[in-house]
Amino acid sequence: MKNFFKNFVEYIFFVFFIFFIRIMPLYIMRRVVVFLSFILFKVFGVRKKTALDNLYYAFPEKTEQERKRIAYESFKNFFLTIMELMWIPNLSQKRLLKMIKVENKEELDKFMLQQKGKIILTAHFGNWEYLAQYLAIEYKVNYPAIVKRMRNIFVDNYVNKCRNRFNYIHILYMDKNVKEVFKALLSNKPLILLADQSAPQESIYIKFFNRYATTFQGPAVFSLRCHVPIRFILAVRERDFSYKIVHQEIPVSDISDASDSSIYELSRRHVELLEKYIREYPEQWLWSHRRWKHSDKYEIFGKKNGI
Repeated sequence: MKNFFKNFVEYIFFVFFIFFIRIMPLYIMRRVVVFLSFILFKVFGVRKKTALDNLYYAFPEKTEQERKRIAYESFKNFFLTIMELMWIPNLSQKRLLKMIKVENKEELDKFMLQQKGKIILTAHFGNWEYLAQYLAIEYKVNYPAIVKRMRNIFVDNYVNKCRNRFNYIHILYMDKNVKEVFKALLSNKPLILLADQSAPQESIYIKFFNRYATTFQGPAVFSLRCHVPIRFILAVRERDFSYKIVHQEIPVSDISDASDSSIYELSRRHVELLEKYIREYPEQWLWSHRRWKHSDKYEIFGKKNGI
């Protein structure tokens, strides 16, 4: 009962704040969020220490000022992405499509329009929420998206309703719906998921910015066991608040089975690709997440795999 009351009170404050976000025109809302980001990060230090610690190890060659700038830009991007998602009930499909341009669109068309299951792998990078909406609208496809359940069930339901604004995206929880994932892929549907956060300490450990980090095996397992292609797709935020989609297929044709070593290799490839894009656009990734929180467990859990 205590948790219920706490969650409900949080939800009321959350909805009250979102009400004011939604009554603003999009361009004004974005500027308000940029101002709030400055206050929260620069004055109150929200998510600041973890981001700076991560950046210190990831980019030792950069100056402290450069790392502070990246940390702030990363926080601002995260806050903007969440608020843009909350604003989506005001957004038309046509307007959303106009915000986004695609590099090498012919290749993306070829991937999305093939009549077989496929994995869209993305990250907490740029605007991953609008990316999911764009792909569903542009290719007129209903598909499941794997998400992590939020602590507050009321907020979780509210956010998922925003995600399903255009009735294209079916939410699956990573801890409950594994069978539905396989069913969707084997029924020739696409699946979108993010796999860039820290996995449990018993997971596989893969080098990421020169430190071993626990890594989710789901993308590799789903791809290899269902024999479906996997493409890494990101929506990069531009200075004018538009987006550029960049994408690259992760090769699987040279991997013939779903053994532990094959799963590890495919996971290594997607982590390597993620690092490549983060190095190109460091301010677009969520540095405030404790991505390396299990790195000190590598000697205990990582090496036992013998990989």
